[in-house]
Amino acid sequence: MSIDNTLSKPVSSDHSWTYPGLACGVLIKPQFSQSVLYAQAQSEAFKQATQLASVTKPLTAAAEKEATTIIGGNFITPTLNALNYKVSQFTIRWVPAGTTNGATG
Repeated sequence: MSIDNTLSKPVSSDHSWTYPGLACGVLIKPQFSQSVLYAQAQSEAFKQATQLASVTKPLTAAAEKEATTIIGGNFITPTLNALNYKVSQFTIRWVPAGTTNGATG
């Protein structure tokens, strides 16, 4: 799976390679080192991967599908086969975080 959610604007204008008032196209040394810029990029990527629904929903759906396959194929089916039962259908219902599985209290 790949996600292309590239930002359409700079993270910060503090890192500009040119400054206002200089001739167009004049290139000067950036204000911050690559390590500072890399840390900011990592921080932005982590924020998007954990808070942006357009990123988290596909990742969560893929993880749920894979977990269902692993649980069914590695635990449920072999156990039931050992007891001479056959699995005709296996489903896991994923409950959103923070809920109490339908229990009220």
